[in-house]
Amino acid sequence: MIREKLLFLGILLPLLVVFGEPVVVEKSASPQTFSDFIPVDPGKHWEFTAEVQGNSGRLDLSLFQYDQQERRLGAFHLNAVKGTETPLVVPAERGAQSFIVADASKWDIPAKGNIVVFDAKVDLSDLPNFQIEYYVSKVSRHQEGFLIEMNRPLSRSYPVGTLVRLHQDGGHLGWSLALPAQKEFRRLIEPAVEDAALQNHMWKNAAFVKLALNTDSSEPVVLKKWTLREVPQAELERMRKEEQARILAEKQKITPYGYSKILKSGAGEEEFTNCFFTYKGERYYWSGITQSHLDIPCSEIGQFECDIKASTPGFLEATMTILLGDDKVSVQMPPESIIPDGEYRRFIFCPTDVASWNPAARLTGWNIRFRGYHDINKVIGFRNPEFKREKNLIAGAEKLLPGQPVEIPALRPLGKYRLQWRDGKCPGATLEFLDHLMQPIPGSRIRLEPGHNECAFTVPEALILGKISVDGQNGWPQLVTESYRRRYTPELYWRSQWIWLSHTLGPNYANVWFYKEFDLEEAPEYAAIAVMADDVSNTLVNGVHVGQTWPYRVPKRFDIAKLLKPGRNNIAIRVYNLDQQAGLCAEIFLKTSKSSRWIITDSSWLCQETGQDKNLPEKFEKHAVELGDPATTAPWAASIGFAYVGPRGVFTIKNSENGQFTAILRDPVISSFRTLRFERRSESGTKDHFLLPASMVENADGTVTVKYPKLRSTEEKCTVFLDDEFWEIAGNQPLAQLEAEPLTIPALQKAEFINVGQRTRMKFNGKIYDPTFFMSRERERLMPALDAGFKSFLVSARFEDFWLGHGKYDFSKLDRDVETLLTVAPDAIFMLDIRFFMPEWWIEENPGDTSKYFEDGKRNAYDDVQALGSKKWLTDSDAPLTALIDHVKKSYWADRVWGANIGDSRGNEWFWGGATAGQDRDGKPAQPGYSPGDLASFRAMLRRIYGTDEALAKAWQMPGVQIDSAPMPDHKLRRVGAVGSLLSPETNRQIMDWCLFRNQSLAEALIYFGKAIKDRTERKWLTGGYYGYMTELSASPGRSQLITGHNGFLDCVKSPDLDFFRAPSRYTCRKTGMANGVMQTFSTFTLRGKVVYIENDERNAYGPRETPTYDIYVGRSSTGLEAVGHFNREFAMFSTLGIAQYWLDHIKGSLYEPALLAALAEQLKVYETLPPVRNLTPQEIAVVGDVQSIYYSVDGQKGIFPPAISGVFNHLNFLGAPFRSLVTADLLEKGLTPAHKLYIMLPTLVLSQQDRMQLRQRFEQENATVLWLYSAGSSYPDRGPKSEFCGDFLDLDVTMTADDTEETLQTKSGVYNSLFLNAPHFYPEGGYDEVLGRNAGGRPVLVRKSLRGARHIFSTLPDLPRETLAEIINSADVFRFTENQNDPLWIGNDLVFLYAATGGVKQVNLPDGLRMKSIIGPLKGEFRSGQKWQATAGLVYGFLVY
Repeated sequence: MIREKLLFLGILLPLLVVFGEPVVVEKSASPQTFSDFIPVDPGKHWEFTAEVQGNSGRLDLSLFQYDQQERRLGAFHLNAVKGTETPLVVPAERGAQSFIVADASKWDIPAKGNIVVFDAKVDLSDLPNFQIEYYVSKVSRHQEGFLIEMNRPLSRSYPVGTLVRLHQDGGHLGWSLALPAQKEFRRLIEPAVEDAALQNHMWKNAAFVKLALNTDSSEPVVLKKWTLREVPQAELERMRKEEQARILAEKQKITPYGYSKILKSGAGEEEFTNCFFTYKGERYYWSGITQSHLDIPCSEIGQFECDIKASTPGFLEATMTILLGDDKVSVQMPPESIIPDGEYRRFIFCPTDVASWNPAARLTGWNIRFRGYHDINKVIGFRNPEFKREKNLIAGAEKLLPGQPVEIPALRPLGKYRLQWRDGKCPGATLEFLDHLMQPIPGSRIRLEPGHNECAFTVPEALILGKISVDGQNGWPQLVTESYRRRYTPELYWRSQWIWLSHTLGPNYANVWFYKEFDLEEAPEYAAIAVMADDVSNTLVNGVHVGQTWPYRVPKRFDIAKLLKPGRNNIAIRVYNLDQQAGLCAEIFLKTSKSSRWIITDSSWLCQETGQDKNLPEKFEKHAVELGDPATTAPWAASIGFAYVGPRGVFTIKNSENGQFTAILRDPVISSFRTLRFERRSESGTKDHFLLPASMVENADGTVTVKYPKLRSTEEKCTVFLDDEFWEIAGNQPLAQLEAEPLTIPALQKAEFINVGQRTRMKFNGKIYDPTFFMSRERERLMPALDAGFKSFLVSARFEDFWLGHGKYDFSKLDRDVETLLTVAPDAIFMLDIRFFMPEWWIEENPGDTSKYFEDGKRNAYDDVQALGSKKWLTDSDAPLTALIDHVKKSYWADRVWGANIGDSRGNEWFWGGATAGQDRDGKPAQPGYSPGDLASFRAMLRRIYGTDEALAKAWQMPGVQIDSAPMPDHKLRRVGAVGSLLSPETNRQIMDWCLFRNQSLAEALIYFGKAIKDRTERKWLTGGYYGYMTELSASPGRSQLITGHNGFLDCVKSPDLDFFRAPSRYTCRKTGMANGVMQTFSTFTLRGKVVYIENDERNAYGPRETPTYDIYVGRSSTGLEAVGHFNREFAMFSTLGIAQYWLDHIKGSLYEPALLAALAEQLKVYETLPPVRNLTPQEIAVVGDVQSIYYSVDGQKGIFPPAISGVFNHLNFLGAPFRSLVTADLLEKGLTPAHKLYIMLPTLVLSQQDRMQLRQRFEQENATVLWLYSAGSSYPDRGPKSEFCGDFLDLDVTMTADDTEETLQTKSGVYNSLFLNAPHFYPEGGYDEVLGRNAGGRPVLVRKSLRGARHIFSTLPDLPRETLAEIINSADVFRFTENQNDPLWIGNDLVFLYAATGGVKQVNLPDGLRMKSIIGPLKGEFRSGQKWQATAGLVYGFLVY
């Protein structure tokens, strides 16, 4: 700390002016004073000015105030809580920590303060009061009045009758200045008030001040000069106006939040490092900037732009606050992903596209939040935020420079756009369109020639990215959308708007009525209504009920002509909302002899909430609110349906045959189509309907030819008709006659996986197939996937769809689905997705085997159907399963089925609690697994484990408990550890047994069904299901590995009756710039010849949005370029690990774009040509989890596994070394797992004595380096956790602490804060060779010990920073293919893929004698080790090593 002498240049009577010399300020723990006492008059106005020089951080300037006795005044001396005065009723003794007062009923602790003053006066004349005592901890009633408990002893004694009062603390007279400061700092200080210490005021009784300063900057800050002067009365009015203007400007200042350090502030740029904050024990990760106190007419806003950069993956959310009258509305725009390369990109946010935007309102503020990130202390920047009056897809259009192309990520394939030149004569502009390889699309270049004002164009179908360049700066280009429809969205779509009571969620579990009146001159010839509602709708026309809809994905059409009459008519629709988002969308088409008319849902409809009352209300008090266009409004747009009710175009047939017809077209209502509906009608009257891909071309003679896939013949003669919503055939003339053909029934064919773990393939029906398949319910949309090269698909077969009752089956839905698939894709093969959840009639018959909650809530029928622990469920499934497979054997497509997925529920993922992770019908938390059927299975397991009642009673520490009456525990006990976050087999055995039961039950069911399918198909089908998500569920604080049911996967992997295990890739690791990951410990499976199937249900820019939170959770890409990067990243993961993948078009329209499918087509071709694996990129690292340890930790936010899993897998791919993912059982199984140089042992909470010795021996034989994260066997199977158990087989001395601690590790770049915030921690105290790391307090938390050639590293922390993991990998002599830690890599099976999270120069290092050639991405050619190339951020660069 450097202090300079205070210099008084003069006291100019009668006004005091103080001038200060330069001061140098360095960072310190608290403010330091830099002046002598300066006399002041608290009744006067004062001005403080300062000139500051500093590069970053903040400078805190304060004027400490003192009274005549030179006692420093604190805010708490003056901040009295009026009305809390009360006398002591007994003496208060010095040293006591409590006292009794007459009445403390008005004492609000701690909201209004927790400091007490004595010798108070009701008139506040005692202020400032220095008789202070600290701090009130509790106020409670007492027989003599109120007991006041303090957390410090009283400093003196006080007699009976002494008046006491509650005070509250406050700040100083001071200010915080962001650095660098752009101009002189200047503040007006107001006179003191009598009863408070107000900010920007002198305080009562102040006689002197001292200048106090502090900074958080790592560099010295210079206070170049400063002044304090009394303000003359003549200047006061002017200064107050200036101060008011300054205050408004200060309020309107763009302000950062969620930062750990300010790097730049002001001049249009805010740059800082991000951080997290903790609330109620949970961490929240968001940072951003905000601006308020604005007043801008919304009518003058077209869009909002801002340059933004981030150096860690995350999402941007922009929110506008608007005011209409007294109503304040938050307008939230959809989240946008960001490439985390630390480079500024200009983002466009369009509040005008959000339904809650109102051009009649005024904008008062905005906020951009960066959220969804994992890493902290990363640089985030915002620059040049700006509102634009008009929309423009070109960000920063006014500042384009000649010859410097700018990306236009908002363009979409086949969209129609208009390019215009504004504010000057056009110097020339060029648009280029790039494909998935970032190559110009031939013939697509658009040129706006010099002097021309505008041009219209259609974007090519193969577009991934557009770019624009200008030839000069005379004005600027504007690019606007003329029209755009996502592929397969009907040309005529909903005309209506979603409407509801308000823009807010809810009301939940309530009815809302919507009402519309209209007049007709005559009864209509035709009238129909289409209704779509979230959740359940009932429609009344003139009081007559016409139909119900549910869910919103399935809108319905109702004919209503007979219910309408001349004169006044009305339509009333009651919508029942379960929870969350709700809305109604409906439209009516009316045709009379004179005219036609549409009625749509919009704000003209009336609405009224009636709660649980289903009756039509007597009056409607408000108009509905429009929520938005059904095509784009989340969350519905993601999977919306459509029902058309309008007029149809007419084809007059000239000639036709099966597969095509030529006709004259009249009165078309749409200009084009990609699908048509057909009806095949048999001689016996059977009608089958098909929605098929179709195309139409115009002929030279004015006719049109329509082509569609040929419909299959059946054993009966059939006639084909057009049965479409938008088109009809004149006279309903048939399109084709199909002759009867006898069906040939082939035998089932055997399928098997080969080369698992390397180049996984499927051998089926005499052919070798890529295991990749395409999963979609919309067969009519498969043509782009077929063109890309997909051959394998999935067909659903749900019990509820075909099992109608005991011995009653209807397979027509399955047959139609298969026939539609084979009509579109004649050579297709497929897997059956068999859903074993029971139909409702079975549920009604078997209440004891139906899912039941601990909480007794109403059953969530979607997620919780049959009891998953029920053995009756298993045996009762035998009959429908047999019937299904017998039906397949009798079908002409029997030889197309290669396997069966085994599903337990509608969600399909084998979760107790389903997709909602435990919620009842009303959305309340509810844990299933408590039915009588579950209880019987639980007790059966206890009998297998314990054998006798005595053994159970001893294990559970419950005297008298018997196996046949043993209760299930409260599931919440799993969150109550014996020592902090750890469970003990000695005291927590009941809940541990219950968790074991839940996992064993699901594994047993999966194996049971697998064997049943194998037995009924002569073991020809491959079987599997969604299961074994150990990595993902262990990392999840919500849906956990402990109780969800997936921890029985080892039994499934070892079963001969299961062949594959499906899972989505890790949602939380999908964001742009992240590596993604596998939910399973994938090597556990591949080493045993079992296939892990990764589900790529990618959400991307070309598909509709879901909710903002979900878009962030699933890592939705916001641009075509990012989508291609995501797609190729998933291919990298699948091919390097030797697993399998499939593509799920989860969101309609996103995986049908040829531009995207071009990337998938390239993957299929590349995989087909890859040579056999030569093991040139061996895995030298193994990440090892432990199945049994799952039962020894609580789950949820306080569990040990979420921070440990995140701490390894969020970093490992960035360190350039291939790895396996295993469990300890793999290491203990002889001959299964090869040797590794480095083992990263995730928290190994429990090891038997034999396991300890076997692991130690293995590591010593391999001379391996072993990193033990958090625990090395802190428990034995029957006892623990204890200090002496942890690391005992490594001869380490360890101490276990039971206090919650946020542990740290000192690194070269600073202090790392562990993600684990709880107890216990295990600290190495002795027995080690070297300390590798200490915490912020200097205590060893990372140590190394050598044992017979093995090197053991023990970490107190369950998670380590990336740089520390890199050092450990280097010390283990593991080959790293790159030293760069900014980009994730997937390496293995002679393949290297670098996902460029950052742009710029890249290189890959190779072992001696190896080279590589490009196989995926924009690069071409061969590369030697270390050869550099220029990478585009967001893309993947894949190479074959040879």
